[in-house]
Amino acid sequence: VRGLVNKKHVQEGHEQVQRALLDYCLTSYPMVP
Repeated sequence: VRGLVNKKHVQEGHEQVQRALLDYCLTSYPMVP
C-alpha cells in the first residue's frame, strides 16, 4: 500500500525536522539549569 509508506516517510521526516529544530534551539539558546 503506497499511501501507508508515504505517511510513514512523512512522519519520519517530520520527526527529523523537529529534532533538528530542537538541537538548533538548544545550541543557540542554551537552557541554564
